[in-house]
Amino acid sequence: AEELPNALDIIARGVRAGLPIHDCIRTVAREASPPVSREFALIEDEQKLGAALSDAVDRLAARIPIDETRFLSIAIAVQSAEGGAIAETLLNLSRTLRERRRLSSKIQNMTAEQAGSAKILAALPVVMLSAGYILQPDHVGLLFATVVGQVTLIVCTLWVLLGFLVMSRMTRIDI
Repeated sequence: AEELPNALDIIARGVRAGLPIHDCIRTVAREASPPVSREFALIEDEQKLGAALSDAVDRLAARIPIDETRFLSIAIAVQSAEGGAIAETLLNLSRTLRERRRLSSKIQNMTAEQAGSAKILAALPVVMLSAGYILQPDHVGLLFATVVGQVTLIVCTLWVLLGFLVMSRMTRIDI
């Protein structure tokens, strides 16, 4: 997924320069780093055996079921069916994939602080209970020795876990 936008740029530039798309795919297969080079070599081999480009890219999306390969498969299928400037389509897809990765990274950085806060807030009651037990063991000991105290501990533990799960879920954003 990291190398795919670069591979698409190579293909688009080659097509713009007048090279057949098959030659551009061969260039990616030879010059890109794995796993992109391996996958484009498979596409090249399938085309040599007579498969249509759209079919070969569909199989790529089936082998590597991530959004990026599905987007590529759809773009190639539409271009094969409708015609048009495949170079522009690939460049637009490349820009979109890069922007998507940039946004994903930005969101991860923004939510990392909240995830850390959730862990701290979940650990805080345990720390406070431990400190209370060390400083005043007879008071905190009632929580463990009586039924009311045990029920209180169980309910508080469940609330803390629920709060942690809610905060964790809030910081999980899919792009």
